[in-house]
Amino acid sequence: MRPSSSKRATELSDEGRSATRRAVEELHAVEDRSRSATEAVGQLEDGMERIGVTTA
Repeated sequence: MRPSSSKRATELSDEGRSATRRAVEELHAVEDRSRSATEAVGQLEDGMERIGVTTA
């Protein structure tokens, strides 16, 4: 027996919302890692400048 079209549409909509929620969570995690990497690079550059290494 096949589910009704409206039931299937609801299931697909729920799946889409779940996928969107997971994608947004992953995007936030990537943004957090990017910020951390940017901060680490800044600290590295500061340390290099203190010891006289120039960065371009």
